[in-house]
Amino acid sequence: MKNLVLLFWLCLSLLVCGGAPASALELDATGAAAFLTLKKTTVFALGGVGIRGTITEAEKALRVLRGQKQAADAYRELLRDAPLAGQLYALLGLKWTDERSFRQKVGAYRSISTKVATMSGCILLDRTAADIVKIIEAGHYDGFKELKQPRPAPIKPARHSSGASAAPGSPYDCRTAARIGSIMDAAGAGEGRC
Repeated sequence: MKNLVLLFWLCLSLLVCGGAPASALELDATGAAAFLTLKKTTVFALGGVGIRGTITEAEKALRVLRGQKQAADAYRELLRDAPLAGQLYALLGLKWTDERSFRQKVGAYRSISTKVATMSGCILLDRTAADIVKIIEAGHYDGFKELKQPRPAPIKPARHSSGASAAPGSPYDCRTAARIGSIMDAAGAGEGRC
């Protein structure tokens, strides 16, 4: 009953908020929520982010969608409707679920020079979509497909040029802590701040 009520409110919010195309997909409640997460994500991050190595909501959503019956259809729809970071997640998901469709779609992304915020650990980088596509095509993210219980990345304290160890949150630990914090909030990993 609880799931039915949740599904009702989710469907209603999809119709009200302009997310009607997602309702055409046959996704369960968690799949629909995952779809919406990827549809609005603006940061591409796989693996742990932040000082705690937190897995982002978008990465979790990528895996949840992969388990849906219409996963490939959902990923194709995200290629049309999501921000560029969400499209890159969708492209990776399509590679995992429908290789033929991935090959048809990937060519359009090879020359996109638009920058996308990416995050790995405490490192925030703006990379071109084309660079991320090269990494996807090379299979470097394929190890994340089967990851059941993501393990946090090992944490090594940053060192100042004097050799002193920096405390988490110090300017030597994450020089762009304010920007990283806001990006992590957008990525859904706020509790792992530097």
